[in-house]
Formats: sequence, structure tokens, C-alpha cells
Amino acid sequence: MNDLTQLINGADLARLISEEYPEAGAIASKGGRIRAAWRGDRNESGSIIRSPGGGWIVKDHGTGDAYNAYQFLHEIVGLDHEQILQRLGGESRNGSKHPPRRTAHASGRVGARRKPDRNPGNQLEASLPEPESYKSGTTEPPEALSKRGFTKQDLTTYGIRNDHGDAIFPVPNKQAPINYKRRKKEKDAQPKYTYELSGVGAPYWHSEDVTEHTKILVCEGELNSMVAHSVLGGGIGCVGVPGASHGIPKHLLDGKSIYLYADNDKAGRDAIARWLPEARALQFKSISVCEAHEKDFCDIAGQQGRDALKEHLNKLLSVEPTLTILDRRITDDFTVAHLRENAKQFITGTVKNPTGYTELDAITFGLPISGISLIAALPSAGKSMMLRDVLFHNANLGKKILLFSPDQSADSIYMLLTSRRCGIPGWRVQRRLFTHAMIDKHGTEDAVIRAWGEAFDDTILNFSKRFRISSESDVGEIKRMVEDAIDDGFEMFGGDYIQIFEPEDATGKEMDGKAVKDIKKNVHGWGVPFLLAAQLAKYKFGRHIKRDGIPYASDIEGSGKYFQAAEQVYMI
Repeated sequence: MNDLTQLINGADLARLISEEYPEAGAIASKGGRIRAAWRGDRNESGSIIRSPGGGWIVKDHGTGDAYNAYQFLHEIVGLDHEQILQRLGGESRNGSKHPPRRTAHASGRVGARRKPDRNPGNQLEASLPEPESYKSGTTEPPEALSKRGFTKQDLTTYGIRNDHGDAIFPVPNKQAPINYKRRKKEKDAQPKYTYELSGVGAPYWHSEDVTEHTKILVCEGELNSMVAHSVLGGGIGCVGVPGASHGIPKHLLDGKSIYLYADNDKAGRDAIARWLPEARALQFKSISVCEAHEKDFCDIAGQQGRDALKEHLNKLLSVEPTLTILDRRITDDFTVAHLRENAKQFITGTVKNPTGYTELDAITFGLPISGISLIAALPSAGKSMMLRDVLFHNANLGKKILLFSPDQSADSIYMLLTSRRCGIPGWRVQRRLFTHAMIDKHGTEDAVIRAWGEAFDDTILNFSKRFRISSESDVGEIKRMVEDAIDDGFEMFGGDYIQIFEPEDATGKEMDGKAVKDIKKNVHGWGVPFLLAAQLAKYKFGRHIKRDGIPYASDIEGSGKYFQAAEQVYMI
């Protein structure tokens, strides 16, 4: 283990976070949940945990990114190597000792942070010592970059060295290296890329002029970003993300016009889906998603020529912005971009949150994009079944669902979902009463039972990853769980049934309607649909009352506040 790794592993990351972002809620020397305040998040969407190497890391559940102490100070706070050594209490390049600096933000606002020192001279002086492999490398074109579109001048401009055919280059750039990355010459090498220094993570590559430009091209791969920057003649700042699984470097993109590009494969499409919301959290001027191509930038430059790549890049960069600064404007609880997307779906007849009941969706346009919907019925009339059917239908469409069910246990609901998924009722399995159609389909009774068992295993092992069930009934805890689930990608929520969530006053009397009011305060801000079952008052349907038997909103047990809080109510 080198000195820098020991320094990182010994760092009190929680203390560093508390100093930079007091509003994150981190406590020195302690792990646990915190708020990702560096991106303006007010929810507990981050965790400080021990890494396998023994040090601390902070995981941002909203973006999927993880940072050790060095990466946090560099990528989030924006410090250079020398400043990071000072904060970690380590030894600088010239051997002098620097005590850690314990300054907290004067501003208490969410997302406030000290601007990093961008003095190029300071960054050059603070760079890490060059590894021997880089020192001994030559300036001859490396075999690893053969037919990749690089000129000999590019090797000098970007500090690329040839080490026995491998290409080694500094990141983030020649002027301010924090690490050195190797691209191996063998085409089938696994892994194809490695780092020369351990303990400092995988920094983003960026052009030295990145802070001078208002337009920034963010693309997958450092070499792709280099060749794009070279071909465009420095007319735009370029950032190379180390891999499709990484997030985007927010500290380089604030206030910029951002162009996002990734490879035309599943990893690239997943990267764009992740980068776009990350970019939306910034103070951007505009965001443009560039059309993917089957070849990356280096392939185009190497096989078709640099002029072909320049033409290709200019076409990519002429794309209409996906989002502009006006889209950030807030109207009520929503951004303009969100409202525009909702209107687009309405005009095109797209049902974003279908119930699965075709005629009902034609009339109601499905569940609202955000808000509370109620399914109201007498006991044993089918409201829980309809609730689960709607959530189950959306889970089958690929959405992640969380159902709060204090009235019925998770195991019984998963059994019901199993029967729904495989078409074999659980009671028939229990009693061995199978239809001829079931026997014909599966062959024997044992095969029917085996099919149900396999469906159950798949339900609890796989389907449950996107259809989670909680028995929680406390509204405060439900709100916290919903916020965490949204950070983890959950898109729809259900509750069975609303009256069971109601709190009591000091005398033990239920406070009718309080739960739905508390949830309504948050649901539009969350931007998700929340489907709840509601019980009708049984006494209103007694035999001594002569009426048509049709339920009305006023029949909901307890209070009309439920009806008033709901976007729509399905009466059964």
C-alpha cells in the first residue's frame, strides 16, 4: 500500500463532508445516511460506509456514484492535488507538512460550495510525480493508437507516451495530472485500460481549455474526447468520462451548454439515461443529447479520416437542445420541461400510468402523472385486488413499484402475485384441484405444482426487485421510505388501505383524513402517482336503508377529506 492510499484510507470522510456541506448532516467519524447536498438534494440519498479496502466512501444513491476522500475533494469540491493533500493532513510534493483546513461554508443554502482554484500554474505545481512507466515512455506513436485518428502533434498536445506499444496518458490532462491511464496495444486485452497509480480513483479527462468555453461536449471515453477536441480545433471544451458506468463531472459543467454523447449500445443508452437527470440538476444553459453512432470517434477518424470525423461532430453539435434554461423555470411544483412532457403525452394519447383496464384507461387516461388516486369500496368488494392489479400491470411494464400493506403480509401478497403471473390460483395448488386446461398445459398435477413453485421462486428472487412490499403504517416513515425509493428509481406507490395509516390524537381517537393530507403535501413534489385503497362505511349500506346500492364519495369511511385530497376516485 503506497503512502497516498494510506492517507486516503485514514481520512475522516464524514468530517470532510460536514466541513464542506454542513447541510449534508454528516457527523465526524460516523457512517450512516446523509443528504447529497453537493447536488442540492434535501433527502437522505447518500450513505457513508466502509470500503472493502478499509477506508471510508460516500455513496450517492441518486446518481449511483461513489467517492473516497480523495475523489470527493477532487470531483465534488474541485480541489487540486496539493490542496487535497493539505486537507488530508498529508505531505505535499516538496515535502512540507500541511495541517487539515477546517473551514465550513458560511452560506447555509443547499448546494453551496467553495469554488476550486483554477490557476493553471498551481495545478501544474501540485501534480503527482510521474510514474516510471510514463517517464521512460517515448514520444513515438504507440501501437495502441494505430488507426485511431491521432496525429504526432496530438501525442505532444495531450501528453501521450508510448510504453512498449501501450499508450499512457495523464488525466485529467497534461497540465494537471492526477493519474495516468494505460491503453494496452493488444486488441483482446482484458482489461483494455488500467491505471498506473492506485488510490486516487478514475478521474475524468478534460481539455485544458474546458473552463474557457460555454459549450462542453461530454462523451464516453477519454481518447474519444481527445480526438474530438483535436479535430474541432479547440472550439469547444471536451470531457471524457472514464466509462459508461460513471456519472458526469458536475463541477465542470455548471452554467454551460452541455452536449451528451455515448456509444450506440446498451451501456451507452443506460449512460445517457443516467447523465440526463444529473445534468438537469445543474445550472445549465442548455442540454443536448447527441445521436449515437455505431462507431466511436476514434474509429471514424482512423478509418474514414479526421475530416470525416469533423463533419460528423459538427452534425452532432447542431442538434436542437433537449432542454434549455427556460425548461428549468418552476411553475407550481413542476419545471417547464416536466409540464411540456406531460402535455406532449396528453396530445399524443400516451397513457403514462395505465391501470391495465382498457376501457377505464380510455375514460380516465390512466392514473395521474403525479397525485393521489383512490379505489373506494366496501370490505371484500375487490378494492385490494384492483389495487394490486394496477400496480402489477405497471410492474410488468418495467416500472419499479412500492406497496405499503400493513393489512396483509408480504408473503401472502407475493403468493397472490405468483398466481396472477403464472395463471394457477394458489388455492387450487393447496387443494390439488386443477382444471383440465391446467393439466393439458403442464402434463401432470405434479408439473402444475412445480410450475407454480418455479413462478413463486422467480417472483421473490427477481420480480420482487421491482415490486417491493412494506408493512410500514407510520406516515412519517412512509414519506421517508418513498423519498429513498424515488432515489433508487421507483416510479409508482400504493397503499392498502388509507384508513389504516391514520394517526391518533392524545385521546386515542383517529384523526380522519390526516394521513392523506400529509401524503398530498409531498406527492406532487415527488412527481409520482400514489394509489390508495379506501374503505366505504358499512353502516350506510345496511338493509334498513333504502337506496340504489351505488356507492358515493360521501360514503367513504371517516371523512370527505379523502375525496377532496384525491386527483381521482374509482368507486366499486
